Amino acid sequence: MKLTYLPMFFACALSLLFLQACTSYVSVTGMYVPAQKRTLVSVDPIARLAFPGNWGIAGTFTNGHHVVLQNDSATVFATVRTESSYKALKHTETDIAFLREYTNRQTKDFKPGANGQTLSVLTDSIDSGFIIFSRKGGDNEDLFLFGAKSGVLYLYQLGFSKLWKPAYAANYIKELFKVNPVDQNPKIMARKPAGKRS
Repeated sequence: MKLTYLPMFFACALSLLFLQACTSYVSVTGMYVPAQKRTLVSVDPIARLAFPGNWGIAGTFTNGHHVVLQNDSATVFATVRTESSYKALKHTETDIAFLREYTNRQTKDFKPGANGQTLSVLTDSIDSGFIIFSRKGGDNEDLFLFGAKSGVLYLYQLGFSKLWKPAYAANYIKELFKVNPVDQNPKIMARKPAGKRS
């Protein structure tokens, strides 16, 4: 299986170029729960996430804010950070406003890659709290989801082999946003999607 990733991987690389690094360490643990047919990943102290299917944690980096999960046919990069940790972005009153600003900042400088990489919006549900992009280059396709809930930004990148059809991959990454977080630190739940910060 050959999976390629954007040199400007949204959730990691560009964020690190212009956003202040979080000062606290985040602990990551995970386990597969056969009865639920999903893998639970705790990103302490922020939230606990669920990934349908059996996934192994392949690595973490940047103090645990970025988690890499793999199975035999796909790889997921997941980033979970509080919106308040993105100091370079202006203060916004709602999750949706923050998501719009974050998305604009991350995508405005994208240029097609040397191998003809293209970036397109696959699902624009930003008013519902998320947006999905498709990045294609050669025979490879990656999906990206940016989402915001209760003061936390959830970023997913899904690279998949030919064992996954694009429609299945799109539904999977959308499901990640819908089912997560399984639970979240109540101190971080600062607001509702359309509500003001407390």
